[in-house]
Amino acid sequence: MATMEEIAKKAGVSQATVSRVINGSASVSMETRQNVMQWIRKLDYHPNRTAQSLVSKQSYLFGIILPEISNPYFSEVLKVVEQEASLNGYNLIFCHTGDNVQREKHAITTLRSRQVDGILIVPVESSAPHLNTLRNSNVPTVAITRDIDGFDSVAISLRRGGAMAANHLLETGHTNIGYIGSKHEEKFQGFYQAFLEHGLTFSDTHVIELEKGGEPGISHEIHEKISAYLEERNPLDVTAFFVSTDIGAFIVSHILREHDYRIPEDVAVVGFDNTFLAVEMRPTLTSVAQPVAEIGRLAVEMLLERITGQETREDSIKIILEPYLMVRESTRKIGWKS
Repeated sequence: MATMEEIAKKAGVSQATVSRVINGSASVSMETRQNVMQWIRKLDYHPNRTAQSLVSKQSYLFGIILPEISNPYFSEVLKVVEQEASLNGYNLIFCHTGDNVQREKHAITTLRSRQVDGILIVPVESSAPHLNTLRNSNVPTVAITRDIDGFDSVAISLRRGGAMAANHLLETGHTNIGYIGSKHEEKFQGFYQAFLEHGLTFSDTHVIELEKGGEPGISHEIHEKISAYLEERNPLDVTAFFVSTDIGAFIVSHILREHDYRIPEDVAVVGFDNTFLAVEMRPTLTSVAQPVAEIGRLAVEMLLERITGQETREDSIKIILEPYLMVRESTRKIGWKS
């Protein structure tokens, strides 16, 4: 088995630095830490984590709490976070809440009992009382994809993403556009604001409201609600739909085809998240993309800085990234002919 001396030579650092990296010392830069961890993996070095934990009082575990793993977006987030954690010598404990507040509370209790060094979380509700307990604990925590008061966070501008979807559809000639999701989401607020900026009004009759915009039971809920919408409005009174998730857009597209609507000839569809579903669908899906790799990297980096003491500010740190639009076959300019 490789030794710390061999790791140090390959990484171009001292054995003391290798030891500090392995023991999670705050005195090592992120760049040096990742360099040393790269050689630890390459040389298949296995430090004694039990002994290390006794010395450093660290578990070398992160907890990650996600609302719905069946949504491909969260699966991609989990994959990136696991890779970034591994790069830095940490293992991951994954908890799935099913978008349920009580399950989230139980997950936090479980992770704290396992003495994880830090927690990454996509909260179900920003005002849930158990988040106050977590906020006031000594467990470093980073909120992912959502900006929650009192927590470090890495998110995108959901409002900007909603506006991008609306602007794209408006600029391609659509004015009667349906929205499928929760009206309480920032995505909808940005979508709605874009209409006002174009000097247009948006009709609430074009909203198909989903419970919290979440995924548990989403297939049944969308089937029920959009089928009723299509039956009430025959012929259809919109020429496009903006759906708050790719998985929702996938289901909506399927239902539209069942009712003999062609995409995009009769109805354009825009999703959100730019998951693998967007490129696997036929036609391929125009979708608002979130920079998942950047979100995962920054979230783990921020958590490590809190754990190692490299970041000591008492106020929370907020990182807001920009979404971008991936235009594909499910949208095109009205009147365009191939």
